[in-house]
Amino acid sequence: MSSIEEYRQQLSEQVAAARAQSNELRRGSALESLSARGRSGLTQGDIPDTHELPLEILANPEETVENRQTALQTLKLLAISSRTFSEWRPAYLEALRIALATPELRLAALSTLVPQGDRRAQELLIKGLEDPEQALVEPADALNLLSEDPHADVRELAGKLVDQSTDERTQEAAIRHLAGDPSSVERLKAVIRDKQKTTNVRKLAVAALNALAPESLPVPDTEGSINLDRPINLTSRSADVEADVDSVEEFIRILANRRRSS
Repeated sequence: MSSIEEYRQQLSEQVAAARAQSNELRRGSALESLSARGRSGLTQGDIPDTHELPLEILANPEETVENRQTALQTLKLLAISSRTFSEWRPAYLEALRIALATPELRLAALSTLVPQGDRRAQELLIKGLEDPEQALVEPADALNLLSEDPHADVRELAGKLVDQSTDERTQEAAIRHLAGDPSSVERLKAVIRDKQKTTNVRKLAVAALNALAPESLPVPDTEGSINLDRPINLTSRSADVEADVDSVEEFIRILANRRRSS
């Protein structure tokens, strides 16, 4: 190789190295700016011109969780405002799936994947409800996320969780799934009857049953006791009056009075 060719090769290598260093510096500056904005809270005016860098950061397990969280926030805004979102949507979904491997990012990633109609995300959530050892998020979070998916039918699983779970958030999320299921009337009545469950859970079951099948809602025979096994009969009265009426029974009474006056 002649000295001229060697010089040209050296010059080419120097130019390539300089460009790489310049690109890395620009990337570092953009990343630092993105991270700073993330700490102060991103707004629509903060989103960058392109999606490439946030996608790269989100999909890179070597990046810090903080930077990847900020990248995800940025991408959520870009997904709304970008005219080319449909073109890079597949890469966005793939980056979110990669993020599922990081526990700190799972809930945020799933909260984005499910509304995007990602079947794999739905399958993972359902599998986690069926087998807690495979769960990516808490059962309550999984149920709440699946409620945003019109194609996810988890009423059977929700019914089991209402019966078996002792976690209030999980029971509440499960009851919301049962609120539109006519076959859940007896289960909702059982929840209302079960004073081992929290007041909030029982009240939510009352509201669900009132919307689903109000004629099945147990109502007070008098201003005191409530017969939880007797269907609605607003004209009936009983001589048995219980002094202590819990707030759930009072809630039932209020609903009954509203139906009577309507």
